[in-house]
Amino acid sequence: MFCLGLSVYTVLFNLYLNEVYSIRTIGSLVGISYLFYGAFSIVSGMLSDMIGPRRVLLLGIIILSGGIFGSVSAQSMMSLYLFTVVTGVGQALTNVMFVPLLTEHSNSEGRAKLFSIAYGTGNLFMFLGTFRAGASADFFKKYYSLPPVIIFKLVLFSAAAIIFISIIPLLAIKREKIGNKPKGTEATVGQKRKATSPHMWIYGLVKLFEGTGVGLTLPFINLFLLARFALSAGTISFIFSSATLFTVVMIFVNPFITRRVGENRIILMYQAVAIPCLLVLGLSTNMWITVAVIICFRALFYAMMPIQSKILMERIPATSRGLTNSIGFMASTVGIGAAGFASMRIVSHLGEGMGYLSLCILSGTLISVSVGIFFKMSRPKKEKENSVPALVS
Repeated sequence: MFCLGLSVYTVLFNLYLNEVYSIRTIGSLVGISYLFYGAFSIVSGMLSDMIGPRRVLLLGIIILSGGIFGSVSAQSMMSLYLFTVVTGVGQALTNVMFVPLLTEHSNSEGRAKLFSIAYGTGNLFMFLGTFRAGASADFFKKYYSLPPVIIFKLVLFSAAAIIFISIIPLLAIKREKIGNKPKGTEATVGQKRKATSPHMWIYGLVKLFEGTGVGLTLPFINLFLLARFALSAGTISFIFSSATLFTVVMIFVNPFITRRVGENRIILMYQAVAIPCLLVLGLSTNMWITVAVIICFRALFYAMMPIQSKILMERIPATSRGLTNSIGFMASTVGIGAAGFASMRIVSHLGEGMGYLSLCILSGTLISVSVGIFFKMSRPKKEKENSVPALVS
């Protein structure tokens, strides 16, 4: 339910803004939303460690649905910026919590399958949401002759309502037992925190490069398609839904590929294909080639996420998982937010052709750096006699 509503919002909100505001304003709004998303990721992690991810998720869903409703209802720039901030906070309190929630309610034997099922079903409903979002907009436009702004508002209101309704199944999950630590484990937990702190902060660096790279391109793919090929909302949502469907397929086959090649290698394999797609995206003027590389890049990039999350969570003690995941989300979203401010200004300054090509090249470079750091962090260290431990090898 959450992913269904969020996917409708993701596809149509920029298109709604494009009907009313300039491209630079859209970039600023995206940037502000992600910066507050990043800033409150740490807060959500701390709250998760205190009251549990389930309760934080409940609060976040209420705030996020309210922020989307307010953003669409806003009558002035001041109120729009205010509700954009609320939306960013809501995203921090929701998206950050799913990995700790899944980890807490699973054991090591079933965790790989649970992560694949959760990410797979989430992406399946994102497929349904992205497919129906544009189709609904085109339906209202064709049969009711409503202005595009009104159409987008109606569909976005429904997205906020669906996100709010996702509270209902969440209430069925058992409450966490917070603070019940076994006696005599305080020193061990402290040692684990100290021992894993390099992993926590290096992972934050990985997500910073990754988020900045992704933020230059992915949030604006819908605007890119609209500008380059003048596609309708229904066609754009069909492209997004196809990418989401392919992502679902890749996520469900992850366990089979991982057993054959290993978790670290599969991440490198996915990125070895995904990163060149960005260069093709910037250069291509053929719609079919462009659509193909968008689908390929998005599917491979998001298929990597559950594997990356699993690798991270297995290296972090339970007492630090919420904070560690929040550090990663904060770094990623701050990177996306900063990129949001810069990307549309680059396009506005250089023009659509050279501007989008520059964004794709920068994006591929930053994601490559991110993958390199993650690989160094996650591979087993070779022990040497009389060697001095180093923070980063």
